[in-house]
Amino acid sequence: MTIRQAVRLADMCDLVAEPVSPGARPQALYLGLEHLAPGRLTRIGGGQASHMRSTVSAFRPGDVLYGKLRPYLDKSVLADQAGVCTTELLVLRAKADVDPRFLATVVHSPRFLEYAISGTTGVQHPRTSWAHIREFEAPVLFIEEQRQVADLLWLVHDGMLASEKKGAALKDLFKTLLHKLMTGEIRVSDLDLSAFIRRTDRPGDI
Repeated sequence: MTIRQAVRLADMCDLVAEPVSPGARPQALYLGLEHLAPGRLTRIGGGQASHMRSTVSAFRPGDVLYGKLRPYLDKSVLADQAGVCTTELLVLRAKADVDPRFLATVVHSPRFLEYAISGTTGVQHPRTSWAHIREFEAPVLFIEEQRQVADLLWLVHDGMLASEKKGAALKDLFKTLLHKLMTGEIRVSDLDLSAFIRRTDRPGDI
């Protein structure tokens, strides 16, 4: 890979501040920290802006939403649609020569996580800040290489999520079988165990 001189995060993206008053966009998607999971590039849920009673920040598809509260939780996602979010999320917009998917992986990198934590203030509610993380230096790849890196990392990320879903489905299956076997609702003799074991690779089909 051809790597350019290291640049600051501020050279890769802009902090976007577009405050939205409560009730101004009642039908908009709302994202709070509770809708982000540690280490994940995509959100795990969402709410509705009509439920908000305080000022929020607007974002667009492709923006990176970075959680400044308790940065050790490693909460940051790439927005898949427009909406509004808590002000505890910084809205970062990639510059023209930066792939947003690549930017999303940069702020999840171990070096960035360590750097963000080093700039926290406050005891009860430790926060990092744009003033601090904007100085983080990362090697910047040419746009074509950024896309290649993003393609690979997102592929691994999607595989990780698929594994989590399979694991969750198997956990539910275990509980169901445990209940039915222990209550006599079904018996082991009722099951074709060899076929059953093969089909656990597709727990949703069982």
